[in-house]
Amino acid sequence: MTRETHEPLTLGHRLDGLPHGDGPGPGVRGFEPEHSRTECDVEWWFFQGYYDGQQSGRRHFMVTLFRSTLHVLGAGEANGFQLMVTVLDPRDPAGHQPATWVDPALVRWAVEKMRTAEPHVDAAIWRAYANLIEHEGPPHPIEAKPPVTVFEPSPLRVAWGDFALNQTAEDVALVFHEPGSHRTVSLRLEAAAPRLDVRCGSDVVPLGEGMAYHAYPRVRIGGTIGGAEAVSGECWMDHQWGDTDWFRDAQAGIMLGWDWFGINLEDGTDLLVMRHRDAKSGRPVGMHATERDLAGRTRTVHNFMLVPLRRWTSPDTFIEYPVAWKIEIPDFDAELVFEPLCDDQELASFGTMRAVWEGAGRVEGRIGSRYVCGRARGEFHGYGYVFDHQDFVNQMCRRVDRHLEGLLPRRFDANQVEQLVGPPHWQHDIDAYTEMLSVPVWDLMDRRGRRWRPMFGILLLECLGVRSAPYEGLISCMLEFIHAGALIIDDIEDD
Repeated sequence: MTRETHEPLTLGHRLDGLPHGDGPGPGVRGFEPEHSRTECDVEWWFFQGYYDGQQSGRRHFMVTLFRSTLHVLGAGEANGFQLMVTVLDPRDPAGHQPATWVDPALVRWAVEKMRTAEPHVDAAIWRAYANLIEHEGPPHPIEAKPPVTVFEPSPLRVAWGDFALNQTAEDVALVFHEPGSHRTVSLRLEAAAPRLDVRCGSDVVPLGEGMAYHAYPRVRIGGTIGGAEAVSGECWMDHQWGDTDWFRDAQAGIMLGWDWFGINLEDGTDLLVMRHRDAKSGRPVGMHATERDLAGRTRTVHNFMLVPLRRWTSPDTFIEYPVAWKIEIPDFDAELVFEPLCDDQELASFGTMRAVWEGAGRVEGRIGSRYVCGRARGEFHGYGYVFDHQDFVNQMCRRVDRHLEGLLPRRFDANQVEQLVGPPHWQHDIDAYTEMLSVPVWDLMDRRGRRWRPMFGILLLECLGVRSAPYEGLISCMLEFIHAGALIIDDIEDD
């Protein structure tokens, strides 16, 4: 994609007068050239951190720009783009505000690919998704945007609607709109420590040809929000490029996911922890953890443990994510616990993965004998694939069953009986109630063909843009029990 004849408002114009901060400290090289690697299938630029304003307070943000080389992948156009932005205000009840954009080239390429390639998820889901994006465009809440107006690989310069990115050897200028408030955020980023080259090529992470990974864990921020309010803060910047092997193992025929943590400890230590896994089975296929201490010493290991401590189910996609984790790295003598600032930090993603958990958090624990804590971000990728439609249906059936059992238990206890009929004059015969009521009703309810009515009601609400969670119990019990009762009466009438 090339510059249009009538150049839009550029990032350089938008950042006139933006404060530059204090500049990199002694011995810091600043940003090294990070031009676009257009010869590669895929690359992305990733920024995550926080900015503080006197009126707005602290807001945690993430901005990721993906570029795909479409002519390498079989389409006629050169590049396709996806932009993902999230802002979290911990004081706001609405909390996490996400936005995802895609351009027309990427949508056209996706339709072409899905019409010709072998499905990598359930075939019914694959066909339904292909039909949706071909005729209706990306699913809500993903926004289809006009094409990128400026893309210059070296030095990197991108302009796309209200988003702009401009990188030089000295700094990076970044402009985006806050989802929700729609205020313009204009930031200038300056590296506060040298670049960290993360070793994750095919020799250490056995995923095809691997990826190149440049990270700047400590970046200072200065800028404005809403065109007037000065902000400052800190962020983490990544630039990655390579082929698609991190997303799919073509030889093994499996889709891949990862669990990633970017950690900035208050003592100045930075940690990057990443585990790649088979998205269907959860089996790890590669891992690497890199530490850089305050003196700038770097070491990478490939043996550690990630243990989920708590899971969260999205009310929008029904995807279950592990959101709190224990991180144990024996070679660093490190034990850390990651806790998100809020559980609901899901972000819609274009494609059959549907969504990713991408959120701000905190870590605390120990390294050696010293207590450590700090800022962290987690990215949990690949949990949204539907490999078996029946498994997805069964998961929804279990959701419905939990509501049904809450109203009519499979086996009564004394408290449940009293909730239904009140306290006994003498005593309740719990076993008799179970045998006379619960057993025959659940014998009928457990037969094949049940649950589709409440599932249809739940999904219909979702299709209409209404979160179904507050109504699940009502829909489940009303539809399923009334229908079961009608069947009993009908069977009696039919002898």
